[in-house]
Amino acid sequence: MTNTPKLVLRVTCVDLAPTRGQTSTAVTSCVHTHIAQVGLSENGSGPVEVSVREARSMIENGYLLYTVSPSSGKTALIHPFTCPCGVQTLRSNSNAGDDMNIDRLPHCG
Repeated sequence: MTNTPKLVLRVTCVDLAPTRGQTSTAVTSCVHTHIAQVGLSENGSGPVEVSVREARSMIENGYLLYTVSPSSGKTALIHPFTCPCGVQTLRSNSNAGDDMNIDRLPHCG
């Protein structure tokens, strides 16, 4: 028996924000950008913007989020990720090309 996703949604845009996190040693803190929100589209509609927390919860509850390369049409799955600084965020499959990497998607604004 296979696990069928509850819903398959394309991530079409992102909003980045500077975030302060703690390094694994907890001695120094780091500030750099992380994804703050993602725009989700179902069948070409939307996008509807949700927070990273909401997107992570959706993935953990059986939703499938992905990006699409405009140059090749290939897809990359989106996964919850904890940055080494401790911030809980999202990232694409490690084999995602530059034009389908979630960090390189256009701004939602």
